Amino acid sequence: MEHFAEAQHWVSLLKDSIGMFKVGNQLFTHAGPKVIDLIRRKDQKVFLDLKFHDIPNTVLKAGEEATKLNVNMFNLHATGGYEMMKRTVEASKAVAKSLGIPKPLILAVTILTVLMRMG
Repeated sequence: MEHFAEAQHWVSLLKDSIGMFKVGNQLFTHAGPKVIDLIRRKDQKVFLDLKFHDIPNTVLKAGEEATKLNVNMFNLHATGGYEMMKRTVEASKAVAKSLGIPKPLILAVTILTVLMRMG
């Protein structure tokens, strides 16, 4: 089954049973914002799991775009540093306020599980 069609299937099937749908790198790269729209149209919450990590300005711009998608939560890598995280939170808050939507919860990933197993 094609990724977007599979996402449609699972959202329809599970929308009354779970609290939030996670959209990761593979699905978002394949389907883009339309998968977020699909989930939001079903009045469901979205966790955009893309683990943003780059220079502060790039991550804050990604955070602004995630906020514009009206996701409920997204994440970034804490290893990007305090400045990157602080600026992203501030930018997300400003965009949410300007659009009259709730600011998404922003999680900081400190280490990936796979890296813990390798050590």
